[in-house]
Amino acid sequence: MSRAKALPNRWYHVIAQILPNGTVQLYANEKKVLDIPGSSRPTEKAYPGLWTWGGGEFDNVRIYTAN
Repeated sequence: MSRAKALPNRWYHVIAQILPNGTVQLYANEKKVLDIPGSSRPTEKAYPGLWTWGGGEFDNVRIYTAN
């Protein structure tokens, strides 16, 4: 379950990652707000995306891949 509580009109530094074991993690301002254990990595390549609910903006987006 996510512990994220975003407030309007504030900037957040967000990192989302999928670890080699399939675990999904989300950090906001260096605090872990989501940690979902997984059993496997995605098997197919996919296009990353960004979504907002109720409005929002993104700035300085970077997407990295790992081997």
